[in-house]
Amino acid sequence: MTHGRLTTTCKKHKSIDYRHWGIPLSRRFRSLKLWFVIRCYGIEGLQKYIREHVRLAKKMEALLRADQVFEIIGDVIMGLVCFRMRGSDERNQQLLTRLNSSGRIHMVSLPNQSPPFSSLLHFLGLLWFHDSKRY
Repeated sequence: MTHGRLTTTCKKHKSIDYRHWGIPLSRRFRSLKLWFVIRCYGIEGLQKYIREHVRLAKKMEALLRADQVFEIIGDVIMGLVCFRMRGSDERNQQLLTRLNSSGRIHMVSLPNQSPPFSSLLHFLGLLWFHDSKRY
């Protein structure tokens, strides 16, 4: 049903369209989530949190570059590291399955892409370790 038909139907039957009345559907509600994060952490706390996770991503990049088994695809921006194992896509899928089943890290791949992106793994520093002080 299109928006126009729904509005016409609501007017015709003198019913109220509550679809757009919910707070979660508004732009202000989306900014409210950010407001609560800033209120909980503070600007400096949020900056510290982001910088720490960017540091973790850079550390991950250094570890991957030091190992000839892996190759980095693209630049490391913010906390995102895109990499793959050299070799077959099956090896990359096995690595992804093993890492995700450990429960310590969650990563995703880009399926159905052309090489070298067919088995690209994404590491997001913001989701890495719970206790980053150990690393």
